[in-house]
Amino acid sequence: MKNKTTYNLTKSAVILAIIIALAFVPGIPIGPVPITIQNAGIILAILLLDLEWLVGVLFTWLLLIALGLPFATGGTGGFGLFTTPRGGYLIGYFLAAVIVGLIKIPIAHHIKKHENKYVYAFGIFLGLAVISAILVDFFGGVGMMFYLGMSFKASMIATSAFVPLDLVKCFVVSLIAPSIYYNTRK
Repeated sequence: MKNKTTYNLTKSAVILAIIIALAFVPGIPIGPVPITIQNAGIILAILLLDLEWLVGVLFTWLLLIALGLPFATGGTGGFGLFTTPRGGYLIGYFLAAVIVGLIKIPIAHHIKKHENKYVYAFGIFLGLAVISAILVDFFGGVGMMFYLGMSFKASMIATSAFVPLDLVKCFVVSLIAPSIYYNTRK
């Protein structure tokens, strides 16, 4: 069992490092919340990590941001970031990961057994990635509603600006994830 723990810890550390590295890719400012590539790393984590490891990675990442380390998009950090419109997205990453992680549990064993496993995994991963992106955008919209005093409708319209690029990121991450998934499984 020690080897499996070492394997999961190593995989989690690598994915956390990817998420942190993506923080230093500048976002595209389109308002109070930038378009970011960092959520691609979070989607990768959602697709590749088991729920308990996923929760650990995202909790650690959010804790490090809250403590002031510059691990959010644009190299920003600090507890104050959670009290801005971006806070809804940061919390949304965690909530979406838990929700999609729970959805993934009953279907995970099907991914391993399917005859055309890469195509099947791509389809499953794409569906899970899209669900996670929609959830993150929803929670981000709720954050904008709360912190900017917007109506629910206005905040959902504002957050819809992120959807097209989020879908592209979901597609790209879902293309790479099956290869990583099958070539790193213990």
